[in-house]
Amino acid sequence: MQFPAEMHTVLALVIELDSSEATIPKEMRVRIEDGDGQLLMEQSAVFQIGEVPANNDPGEPLILPMIMNLRDFKIPRPGRYQIVIDPLEEGIEPVALRFRADYRPDPDS
Repeated sequence: MQFPAEMHTVLALVIELDSSEATIPKEMRVRIEDGDGQLLMEQSAVFQIGEVPANNDPGEPLILPMIMNLRDFKIPRPGRYQIVIDPLEEGIEPVALRFRADYRPDPDS
């Protein structure tokens, strides 16, 4: 692996909402930070389910699959990084997915 290195990653999320939130627009932010917490990339998304499906039982949560493309992000150097998923909603904490990027020997050498 040479740096900067393409991440080649798609983030797949499953968002669970209460049926009372179906018509309320929600926003979330996904960011990539280095090991020192410095922001390297940020994407925002606004989503809304709309109408509650007719077959949804009262009290049953609504499920919304979401994909965020991170393929074009280039990891600048070896080290620790994290993808932070921030729902931007009071009372819900951001989630961090930590990873490490390192050199990989070329199998042909």
